[in-house]
Amino acid sequence: MPYEYTVQDIATEAVEVEKLLALDINAIAECAVNDPTERQRSASSLLRSSMDQGRAIACLLAQDPREFGGVVGALHRIHIEHFVRGAYFGLVANDREVQKFTQSGDLPQVAADTRIRNQCRHCTPKKRATRNMHFKEMLAAVDRLMHQKQSRLVEVVGKKWGDLNDFAHGGKLVLEIYQQDEHGIGAYVSLRALGGLLASTTVLSMNTCAYWCLIARIPTDQALALVRASSDRIAQYIAQRSSRYPDPAVQQIAAI
Repeated sequence: MPYEYTVQDIATEAVEVEKLLALDINAIAECAVNDPTERQRSASSLLRSSMDQGRAIACLLAQDPREFGGVVGALHRIHIEHFVRGAYFGLVANDREVQKFTQSGDLPQVAADTRIRNQCRHCTPKKRATRNMHFKEMLAAVDRLMHQKQSRLVEVVGKKWGDLNDFAHGGKLVLEIYQQDEHGIGAYVSLRALGGLLASTTVLSMNTCAYWCLIARIPTDQALALVRASSDRIAQYIAQRSSRYPDPAVQQIAAI
């Protein structure tokens, strides 16, 4: 029989996760770059924002998984997107892309396909020729740089991004989750789904340390100590989760 999460399972794990993420955030703050470049400043801001979203998810689920189950999906989307943008502008983007983003918020441009060019008849030739880089393209660029084979995050985004967009923008999934009963309208998200979301949030947030070290270019010994401490916390979290939930399917974490 598959393991059935309880409300207390989610709340207890979320309390532990919030403490772990607070340790990572504090460790990064202690290694702040004194005179950051434009690239470091923009990327670090996005990565810190991503970690704050992850911590907020844990805080909400620790308070009441049933009450806030419908909210954390939208936060998880922001959490992932800020992480990917931070990694892209910190490690992949060229100097001109970084400058345009920090000064005017413009996203990197890629060649537009023929259909888009033909539809935009009132645009200038330059506008017809390019479009904003899509989020999944940005993620793929980061993934090619950081991983020899496709990472778990690419797979998760490929399967779940539509649902997360619904959460963020008020799509059909929101109408399915927020249902009416004798107590009024409230969110009904399965505890199993919340458990998986919490695990994904935790591992992504804690892996942010390694990306931040690369972007900040802090001394090697300091970076190794920071990443090693964060990795040890991830390993401890996974071990605790495996002992808590005997079901192998539940033990699996979206290792990003």
